[in-house]
Amino acid sequence: MSKEIEEQIENSLVVVKQNVSTIEELKGLKITSQATLESSAEGLKMISKVSKIIKEEKDKNIKPLRQVIANINDFWKPYEMIIEEIESSLKLEQGKWKKKIDDAAAKEKARLAEQFQSGSASMEDIEKSGDKLQKLEDKTSVIKIFTYKGERILDKKLIPLEFMEPNITLIHDALWNKGLEVPGTEKFTEERVKK
Repeated sequence: MSKEIEEQIENSLVVVKQNVSTIEELKGLKITSQATLESSAEGLKMISKVSKIIKEEKDKNIKPLRQVIANINDFWKPYEMIIEEIESSLKLEQGKWKKKIDDAAAKEKARLAEQFQSGSASMEDIEKSGDKLQKLEDKTSVIKIFTYKGERILDKKLIPLEFMEPNITLIHDALWNKGLEVPGTEKFTEERVKK
């Protein structure tokens, strides 16, 4: 980390520590009277203020670092894109070549199977086919293949509910802002203590 950033963090830490120390006494506060209740209300106001200060100080430290990271990413992006493009192209070409060779091997296997069914397959035919298949296989031996297991959504309506996640933001907007009913949900209110 640069000396400038370290100094900025240290300065931020001084500000935060001063503000946190003013509210640390509230840690074990028990409300036993109107006076302690009022102290707790003031404490929540102070906590809100200190939380805001911490966020501002943290953002002061993080914002320049985010910009540095963004600049570094922008610098390397064109090279990464070139590499990705070349890699995709080579993999596509290898896939085409493998398919061509696999098709030729399938034809040879079908030809040999036909000879077996007709009873005309000799030992020499079997050996020639075996040699031919081995040569075809050798042509793709440098291609690294793996079996990918993935999922595709074909029809969202058919997916059981246990695999769906409700969109709380849309539900809230529909219920509270648009006055709509959303089956399986309800509006509710409850009182919560805030800072």
